[in-house]
Amino acid sequence: MDRGSVEVYVNGGKQVMSSYSYAPKGPRAIGLVAESGSLTVTSLTLHHLKSIGLDWLRPIR
Repeated sequence: MDRGSVEVYVNGGKQVMSSYSYAPKGPRAIGLVAESGSLTVTSLTLHHLKSIGLDWLRPIR
C-alpha cells in the first residue's frame, strides 16, 4: 500500500490483486474480509518501502 496503490499476493504469489485508491492524507488501515466462505490468514508479511524521492511532485490543478 502506498499513496495510490495496494498490491496483495496470496498462495505463494499464484494470485494477486492490485487496486488503486487515492486516500486523503492521514492514518490508513487495511481490513481483510471474505465476501463468501471463510478467511484464514496463516502468515502475513508487511514490507516497508523507502521513498523514491518524488515527494516534491504535486498534482496539477
